[in-house]
Amino acid sequence: SINPSERDAAEGVPVGYGLMMDAGSTGSRVHVYRWVWRGDDKLPTITDDFFKQVKPGLSALSADPKIAAASLQPLLDYALTVMPPDAVKDTWVQLFATAGLRLLPKDTQDGLLEAVRDTLQASPFIFQRGSVAIASGVNEAVDAWVSANYILGGATATNPHETVGTIDLGGGSVQVCTRTDIPERDIPADQLFELSLG
Repeated sequence: SINPSERDAAEGVPVGYGLMMDAGSTGSRVHVYRWVWRGDDKLPTITDDFFKQVKPGLSALSADPKIAAASLQPLLDYALTVMPPDAVKDTWVQLFATAGLRLLPKDTQDGLLEAVRDTLQASPFIFQRGSVAIASGVNEAVDAWVSANYILGGATATNPHETVGTIDLGGGSVQVCTRTDIPERDIPADQLFELSLG
């Protein structure tokens, strides 16, 4: 099998990585995205999504924030195995928690998030303390829409009919998102999200 450094060198174009961690109600996951920039593309081409999951989720371990944060270490260790060592110092890591943490009391949320920040800060990846947060349901919905439409090639389409809507059924919440050509004035403000891509 080819090692990550050889795989990246074979591309012949710039390669980048990013770690997105999802702290859901049933488990925590890492997606190690690998992308390349080809030609004049508006967006990079994602070539790989290396994935690993651990259970239970952070919310199930909320009684001890340090243990909860330590449960993420296998995900960070896995990320190091799928990337060339030289890429690590240029790779950011973010963690967004979803419904499992949204349902906890505020002081419990704060303690868990602070322990997670300490764990990610100690990792070799680029990290900013603001890169750990509880995602709103709106952000979850928009992220799912962007992901689906990126994969299907419609993320930068100018015609709403060239995109798809998404329904995300999570362990503790449901999000629905679609692009529309209904005039803005006819959409309730709390159901509208403006997004620019490309």
